Amino acid sequence: MTVSQPQTPAPLSPTDQDALVKQIGLALMRTAPEDWEHIRTEFRATGRYFELSAEIVGADGAARAWTASHEIATSFAKLRAGMYREGRGTWFNARYQIDRPSSYNLEFDRSEPQWRTPPPPPAYRDELHLFPRSDENVPEWLMRTLSGLPPERQSRRFRMARIFDGAQPNGRPTVNRPPVSDEDRDALQEYLENAPLALPERGHDADLLAQDGRQSVPVAFHTDGTWVWPAAVEYYLGRYGIPPEPDLIDHARSNGFQPPEVDEATLDKSVRRLLRLIERAGAFEHPDEETEQAIDRPEHRAIARTAAAEGIVLLKNEREVLPLQSERLTSLAIIGPNARTARIMAGGSAQVHAHYAVTPFDAIVERAG
Repeated sequence: MTVSQPQTPAPLSPTDQDALVKQIGLALMRTAPEDWEHIRTEFRATGRYFELSAEIVGADGAARAWTASHEIATSFAKLRAGMYREGRGTWFNARYQIDRPSSYNLEFDRSEPQWRTPPPPPAYRDELHLFPRSDENVPEWLMRTLSGLPPERQSRRFRMARIFDGAQPNGRPTVNRPPVSDEDRDALQEYLENAPLALPERGHDADLLAQDGRQSVPVAFHTDGTWVWPAAVEYYLGRYGIPPEPDLIDHARSNGFQPPEVDEATLDKSVRRLLRLIERAGAFEHPDEETEQAIDRPEHRAIARTAAAEGIVLLKNEREVLPLQSERLTSLAIIGPNARTARIMAGGSAQVHAHYAVTPFDAIVERAG
């Protein structure tokens, strides 16, 4: 199904979004052929243009195409518009799968849609008119389409190497990687140092492993046409034996530890990516790194709690159990040892040291009384 969207509805609250998601699911189950075991739909959109394709899988495991109703398509369009956030835009693809009897999974992404029928060129311009977003939130594929450029070759997408995996509470870096073998270390060191410079050295940064914090880490970037890495990667390997990311080592080994020739166009693209990152980080205006701060304020806690609550999607609430009401409870089971563990963050680059943490057990006891 290929249709044109109506005018953009107003943004939806998280509660209204959940309600609309359920409404779409009920409509799919109500209108699908009776013998369905799985319902799969994919919604693709840009501007006012969208497509909706659907299929069902029967009890025999065979999949067959199915035409979902226009009402379902417009509900997807309403959901997309309702999830728009100022400056950030909204998604381009949604995949909704329902498994009998009623479990479902819904995914969104901002990748370039795989169109059945390509939209007319004005649809891409309409996207930024209907859903304006800041430059950094305009996908590269959309920028290229608006500029009339051909699709970018996948082989030209760079991977950026990390120096460390995370940091300890005292700020000292952490690395959780297998060591580089003795037979590979010298060859790897030469590979990292001799690869073409994407950005030449422009000073030195602090050595985060030195006791005196000496300014000895070169600020520069290398590339081999596939990976981009800071000169700090080879610095910490040479001085402390800190291994680079395993995928980077495997890539260098696959090249026989001989950096390939990098054409000028690839170098230019690498430089543009680095400069874009530096600009977004404000490093041109503020080249000196500011001291990290941790400010614990009641208003910040309130915002964090609201953001966490609104980021949760309640899939099922049988017999209206939630929210917990102590006056209605006679007994409540909290099962499993993890209930007494406050796992509130990831590790590595996603690690954040919170001012406080509450375990599920303590929170439920406090709420239920």
